[in-house]
Amino acid sequence: MKRCSILILVLPLLLMCTFPAYAGKIEDELKEAKDSSKNIDKQINDTANQKKQTEIKKNRLEQQIDNLTNEEEEKKQKLERMEGDIELLKDAYDKYGNELELARQRYEEKKELFKGRVRAMHESSVVSILDMLFRSESLIELFQKIEVMVAIAKRDGQLIDEMKAMKKDIEFKTMLRQDDQNYMVQNAKEQSQQVQKLHDTLSARGNELRTTEASLKTYENKLNELYKESNRLMAEIKKLQSQIKYAGGIMAWPLPSDHSVTSGYGMRFHPILRKNRLHTGIDIGGNYGASIVAANSGTVIYAGWSSGYGYTVIIDHGGGISTLYAHNSKILVKKGNKVKKEQIIAKVGSTGLSTGPHLHFEVRENGKPVNPLEKYLTKK
Repeated sequence: MKRCSILILVLPLLLMCTFPAYAGKIEDELKEAKDSSKNIDKQINDTANQKKQTEIKKNRLEQQIDNLTNEEEEKKQKLERMEGDIELLKDAYDKYGNELELARQRYEEKKELFKGRVRAMHESSVVSILDMLFRSESLIELFQKIEVMVAIAKRDGQLIDEMKAMKKDIEFKTMLRQDDQNYMVQNAKEQSQQVQKLHDTLSARGNELRTTEASLKTYENKLNELYKESNRLMAEIKKLQSQIKYAGGIMAWPLPSDHSVTSGYGMRFHPILRKNRLHTGIDIGGNYGASIVAANSGTVIYAGWSSGYGYTVIIDHGGGISTLYAHNSKILVKKGNKVKKEQIIAKVGSTGLSTGPHLHFEVRENGKPVNPLEKYLTKK
């Protein structure tokens, strides 16, 4: 009996000692999980940005490849036309070569004829004008012989001129043929080099595109893994938060200097937005700069500007319960601060969507707003 009495006395003490340690452990685990979640969110954001930049690069490469492919096709077609022109030129030169050969033959014939005339002139050179004079029976015959000799000399001069012209024409046509062929072959060679250069560039862009696509796939897989980890951490945070007990008890009135509720919780006609909407908390009238206190002990999870709420403070009290204090003129706490019940956290103001100085106060259960006056606050 005595042992039972001792156990009854000791057991509450043991529970009192054990529970704070257990709660502290959960809070540490919760903080670690939140830090991990924040780190995962940063990785998700960084990876998403990398993925976006890679997608932009992929699109740019695909456009470049399309342009290079079209350009390569155009140059290939041009090269084919040039190669066809070279073949036509070869056929034409074959025919032209025959004409050139005939011209050479005519030149050789003229050349042989000229050689014969030179020999004849040499052989007849021993006959002088006096011989022709003495052998001529009359003066008329002499003049006739002289006229013949002049005609022959003139014909020999014409033959020489013809031979010079033929030789010059042959040389010109031969040079022209070779120049045309060299020009077309050189152009075709340069075009072929351009096609090869485009092909090499296209191949390099293709390799770069495949590498980019592989990187994009890697980022997608990484994002999927990060999203899975983020969801796991959020579930763990939710589980840990549910294990942390609410600070408990009736909340302290958040504006000690004024207990007048100027607008209650529920649907109302918004004075600024000019339409009916849910008023997610209660408005407590107060003087500008009056002190606002924490309704219960907990951890500040937000302290800063929040659009329509203006300068805002949100405190987590455990067990999924949080309180929100809006339209402040000044905030006296920072995110992560531990606050005690009735500790001054801000000053009354009219920031955000507000028509005058007052405190907008909310209580949320697992993120959903509830009427603070139903079970958390007692209006004095």
